[in-house]
Amino acid sequence: MSDEPSDQSGDGTRATVEDLRGSMDPTAPPTGFGHQDTVDEDESPLLAAVLSAVIPGAGHVHAGLRRRGLYWFGVWLFYLFVTSILVVFGIGVLLALALPLVHFVVAGDAYRQVGRWRGEERPRLG
Repeated sequence: MSDEPSDQSGDGTRATVEDLRGSMDPTAPPTGFGHQDTVDEDESPLLAAVLSAVIPGAGHVHAGLRRRGLYWFGVWLFYLFVTSILVVFGIGVLLALALPLVHFVVAGDAYRQVGRWRGEERPRLG
């Protein structure tokens, strides 16, 4: 994008980046899918852990930690995909046996994260 006036604009005016930024609040929180400032005070870390033990990431999403929950769900799906391919070739049996360990790790993370951020503002990443 050029700072030179454009002949196609019609009225001969141009907007600079500073003009466009002037109407935005620089401290506004990022918007979009996956961001929430706090986990509710009444969210139970134990419920989040149980939900994430059943379906990895579900407890995070239930508590409001959507981005982290989707991350864990994606990691779980990738683990299942790689394990199933390796089992077909006969070398992924140990990975298949370790699947409950993955559920346990994600459940522990859900318990820890919900307990940590309950009622507190999380740092903004965007």
